Amino acid sequence: MCSFVDEAVVPQVRVVPITHRPADRGKGHIVASDGAVIDEASPFGHREWMPLNLADVLAHPVLARGRPEVVCGDELGRREVRWVHTSEIYEIGPLLKGGELLLTTGLGLVGKSDEQLVQYVEDLAARGVTGLVLELGRTFTVVPPALRRSAEAHGLPLVVLHGVVPFIEVTEQVHHLLIDGEVAVLRQQQEVDTELLEGLLTGAGLRALVLRIARLAECPATVYAGDGRLVASSRDTPEEGPERTVERAVPVFGVDWGRLVLHGDDNPRRQAVLDRGVVAVSLELVRTGTLAPARQSARRELMRDIATGQFRSASDLAARAHAVGVAPRGQEQLLVVCVGLAGGVAVESARGAATEAARQVLGPALVTDVDGDLLLAGRVSTSGDAAVRAVLRQIADTIDRELTLTHGGRVAYVVSGPVVAEVPGLVRSTAVARDASRILRGLGGGRQVLMSADVGVYRLLSRLVDDPELETFVAEQIGGLLEYDARHGRELVRTLDVYLAQSLSKSRTAVALGIRRQTLYARLERISALLGGLDLDQRERRAALDLALTAWRLRTSAMAR
Repeated sequence: MCSFVDEAVVPQVRVVPITHRPADRGKGHIVASDGAVIDEASPFGHREWMPLNLADVLAHPVLARGRPEVVCGDELGRREVRWVHTSEIYEIGPLLKGGELLLTTGLGLVGKSDEQLVQYVEDLAARGVTGLVLELGRTFTVVPPALRRSAEAHGLPLVVLHGVVPFIEVTEQVHHLLIDGEVAVLRQQQEVDTELLEGLLTGAGLRALVLRIARLAECPATVYAGDGRLVASSRDTPEEGPERTVERAVPVFGVDWGRLVLHGDDNPRRQAVLDRGVVAVSLELVRTGTLAPARQSARRELMRDIATGQFRSASDLAARAHAVGVAPRGQEQLLVVCVGLAGGVAVESARGAATEAARQVLGPALVTDVDGDLLLAGRVSTSGDAAVRAVLRQIADTIDRELTLTHGGRVAYVVSGPVVAEVPGLVRSTAVARDASRILRGLGGGRQVLMSADVGVYRLLSRLVDDPELETFVAEQIGGLLEYDARHGRELVRTLDVYLAQSLSKSRTAVALGIRRQTLYARLERISALLGGLDLDQRERRAALDLALTAWRLRTSAMAR
């Protein structure tokens, strides 16, 4: 950044042609009088894929005659010039679109206060103006300090001209370059389109197409599937160590199937090749049929075989999971989820919603329906309870959104089996999730997001629901309440159940039951009298009552079925 206060420290800028390299003929540097390079200009002959920038314009001979001096501003080579505009209007800011280089003699700034000069620069910066060029001599002999300070504060490059330059010549010549550059870019884009179209029409395959993309981008190119698998590459061996890349998702049927990666620095040429390359890769995948439908079918069959036990061996399951991209990697683990639906939605109809939810939340996943159970399984990065519950909530919310857009209805519950580290473990985890789902269907209630451990007691007692000993145990613990409710039509059993569920909080229990606290107190006194005392501070007594109430809920749901 240069200061205009002391001319002894202000470098005078000139354009110096570079002659020591033949390839750079016609190129120029913007340099200070002490020889320091401020920025480098691009060639003005053949411009391949490079937009015109501020350094280019300042190095052009038409502006060089005006002896430009950069008062403030840096990285001029990164500031693209979309257009050159000349104006002496103070209120020019709102009339600009952004990307302009504004030329002015400062006539419209005469007599303006410091606050107005600051506002002038603020308006230009807000519109995204590339830079401000002020010609000295006609209106101002030096840059107004307020103008300079505001330009510095807003990062707006400010350049002054010490010589007279007809602005019309600047606009004519620079606009000619801009238009020629746009035409050149269009021609080069057409060249890319033609080359890629020829590659598709030859039918030589995806690798041959990737080789064409690499040749056009002048760097190696690689196509990866969504699960990270290498599908096709222009090079035989991967580069060792870190490297710079640019990439873009490859969309197929509205879904990001994978990605196209160019192994090189980012530049406009490679961005243009990416734009057209991903379309060509998508068309080639569709043309050859090497797409997800076959893989999705394989994933459905694998999930079905896991759920029904129809597989040859544990190693066979692991190999199949690896082939369809769902085997765990590194510290990843596997999660099985069983989804229950409400609103009369058929499981078969909701499979599409579950597939989309699995894709968004888990990535590559196994999704199928087996005997009324909607099952999905995929990789998770952690096995912590809080993280798993967060994943389950995301799955439930995503399925709800998808159902709203398609068949209607909603999720009643989602329940997961135990998280496992290896593919064969999915067999047991799936069985546990389905068992928990069966219990939740019977119990009913509002929407729930649960892990199988949350219904562990229910799963244990469900195997004894018809056992006479369990019936005797329930009668010993809460038989008096059951008889009283049956004779008087009361809800003492439910009251005790809710009271324990609310951790013995009377206020929360009253709210949950929708009754007054006085009514609750009366019920609790009656319960205590019927049970011969209600000492819930005793752990064993409280556990026995809770177990009996759990068995009662199971028996009630079983009779309802």
